[in-house]
Amino acid sequence: MALSGVLMNHQESLGLLDAEISDRYLPDYYRADARTGATRLNILLTDLHSGRILGSRGNLVSDLIALLLVVSLASGVASHRIKKRVQTANLKEAVRAAAPPERQAPVERISSVAGGLPDDAPESLSRAHRLPSELPTIDSR
Repeated sequence: MALSGVLMNHQESLGLLDAEISDRYLPDYYRADARTGATRLNILLTDLHSGRILGSRGNLVSDLIALLLVVSLASGVASHRIKKRVQTANLKEAVRAAAPPERQAPVERISSVAGGLPDDAPESLSRAHRLPSELPTIDSR
């Protein structure tokens, strides 16, 4: 649909007004009452773009293609907006985490009585999540 539209817009500069296509390459039902052996390409492009080349159900097919293009455009715009919101939220979180402790907003934490990680916390937690007292010590002897 997009290609036929572009070709229709530039048919004069591309020399499509005088070009013809043999009727043997076209469906039998297409312009059956006006067969002369060849059909002008600009007429074929117009009928292809509008869906008339497909017969009585061509308009429905053309409308369906147009609807799918609109849905594709709308979902792309929505996806882009969601992505931008997530990126903005991640950037705000990264800036907040990089701020000095006295400038950070208070964050509610669930921890054990000693103030560190709970006793049943998995070992896979990174060192950044552990208090210095919980980190393994290295014997310097």
